[in-house]
Amino acid sequence: IENDALLCYSQASQPAAALDIEPQAVVRCLRQDSQGRIWLATRNDGAVRLYDDRLQLLGYLSPDGRVLPRYVSFGAPVYSFAETPDGSIWLGSKPNGLYRLRARSQSVFFVDFIDDFGLHGVYDIKADTVCRQLWIATLGGGLASVQDYTAEQPRVVRRVAGYPASVSQRVRYIHLSQSGFLIAATT
Repeated sequence: IENDALLCYSQASQPAAALDIEPQAVVRCLRQDSQGRIWLATRNDGAVRLYDDRLQLLGYLSPDGRVLPRYVSFGAPVYSFAETPDGSIWLGSKPNGLYRLRARSQSVFFVDFIDDFGLHGVYDIKADTVCRQLWIATLGGGLASVQDYTAEQPRVVRRVAGYPASVSQRVRYIHLSQSGFLIAATT
């Protein structure tokens, strides 16, 4: 490795498959859930697209939680997805904050806006299955957590014990190691 470069070598057993994204848009984030569905958020059109496990477009997530066959903007620029063991899908957005989707049917979700969050630039979300909490990386509010993500109104903790919030307010990425460490990538 030269010039502080990071290289990755992979011997993939399957060729990559392209998703048909219409209208053409810049992908901001994507995530495959436990059902094999692919959630994809795009930057320039504000859409959240949902694909099945065969990469066929199921539809677009509307602000009221319906998956529609035609283009619709979700209404908040989504930067990250996470799934918790209870099957809820969490969406992090900037500037709107945190959303939770709970399935009502295959194509309809209850949409909960976690309005007490107060930290509007959510860049990453990780579900900690050991501690049963959700870790939230924010750009401007540091690191936060959702203590009981299954509650009707989840409680957000904005001050995480031991986190140097005075010097690390801008968190872009979180990694939970197998040995139990939480690593936060900050600016």
